This record gives sequence, C-alpha cells and structure tokens, in this order.
Amino acid sequence: MSNKPVDFKETKQNIFDCAKSLFYGKGYYNTSIGNISEAANVNRALVAYYFQSKGNLALQIVNQFNTTIAGEITQKLNQSSEPVNPLVLFSVETMAFNSFRRLNENYRRFMKEVSLENILTLGEGWVAKNLRGNNIYDYLEETYGIRLSKAEKQIYQNSLSSIISGLIIVHSEGQIDCSHQYIAEKECEMYFKIIGLESSEIFSIIQQSKIIFESMEIRMEKNFSIIIK
Repeated sequence: MSNKPVDFKETKQNIFDCAKSLFYGKGYYNTSIGNISEAANVNRALVAYYFQSKGNLALQIVNQFNTTIAGEITQKLNQSSEPVNPLVLFSVETMAFNSFRRLNENYRRFMKEVSLENILTLGEGWVAKNLRGNNIYDYLEETYGIRLSKAEKQIYQNSLSSIISGLIIVHSEGQIDCSHQYIAEKECEMYFKIIGLESSEIFSIIQQSKIIFESMEIRMEKNFSIIIK
C-alpha cells in the first residue's frame, strides 16, 4: 500500500478536468455527480466537498473559459500600439462565444442546458468576474464619468446574465431567426445602453470589435479548449 500523501490540489484539479471532459462529451444533463466521481476515481463526497454541486462545478468551468479567452484576446490586443479598450475587449469576447455556439455543437448544447437550469443567472461570479476582470467599471468612470454604485453593478450584472441566458435558450430553440453574430452585437448593445452609453459610442465600439474579431482566428475545441491565432 502506497504511503504517498494525498495532494488535495491535484485531487480537486482532477475532478474539475474529468467534469469538464464529461460535460463537453455528454452534456450537462447527461452527466451526474456519480459519473464525475467515477471518472476521477474519487468518492462522491469529495466532489461535493470541493464544488458543492454539479451546477457550481459547471459555473466554475464557464468562469474558466471566460477567463482564458479574456487573457488570450488581451494578449493579442496588447501586441498593437493602442491601449486595450475594455468595452471593445468585452465585445470581442461576446462575439467569440457566440461563434463557438455556432461552430461547436458540444459547447452549444452545454450552454443551452446550463442556461435552462439558470446556472448563469443565479450563479455567483460569472458576469461579475468578467466585467471586473476587464476593468470595465474603472474605464466607465475615467472615460465617460459613469460611476456606478455597488447595487447598480449587481443589478446590471444580473440583467446581463439574464439577457444572455434567455437569448441562448430562445436562439437555440429557433424562436429567433438571426445569426450568432447579430445576437452577439445585440447583447453588447443592450448592455451598453443599460449602463448609459450613447448610441453613437455603442456603434463605434461594436464596429471596432467586429474588425478585431474578424482579424483573429478564434475557435473552441475538445473539452472547451480555446485556440486563438
């Protein structure tokens, strides 16, 4: 019998990676906590200990690929001489994720299922981390003089989560007949209107974002891995 001590960080990462592989391959609905614990070769209680629930585990996976793509796109934009506009970065990310839904059936299924379960809307951290991570609030105050209270930020974040989840569902069900790119632009437009930007500024941000997005090759591959060239 091995006396090797348990590496708890490694165990948690193993559970996370197995869940990600299963969610990608089978979808959220067809993956159980039992499936995850069996794939990770751990007790079911350990999955609950580290991640509380299947929904929270799915949310952390969403948070991870949001953080990954933000970092990758920022790195690409930093190669130019112009400073990165956080609103443009947010818009490029939104366009990328909508393109993933168009091109990657597994991602499209996963996002529809977590949206149906309200995981994106009720889960703590998803949109909030994305907006804070992009320094959008600081940029709004410095550039436009828009200073938001904590309550306003929470309201706008929850509104955006609800908008995105709702659009994912109805678009996946065919209730809206339009392209994924059009959906991405409308998501950005609605959010920018909510926080108080003028229509002319919104138009300019979205046009800049389209040029940048179209200049990049961005795709999602197996197990939600993101490739940017």
